[in-house]
Amino acid sequence: MTKIEKFEAIVKRGQNNKIDGVRVDLFSAGAVMAVYNALSPENRAKYEAMPVPKMVVLAFKLLKK
Repeated sequence: MTKIEKFEAIVKRGQNNKIDGVRVDLFSAGAVMAVYNALSPENRAKYEAMPVPKMVVLAFKLLKK
């Protein structure tokens, strides 16, 4: 299961869970998925390669704009 699939599962179930040892809540998972779905295919690969905390921080920065 990829990181993105784990984020999708959190959004789908509405429950927090650990991804790569980092606890991720529903709100953060939703932000990550919103950014991921808006990215181009080449940028999606770069985004998914980031560590989980960096993905979440970047998602909130991008959604803030």
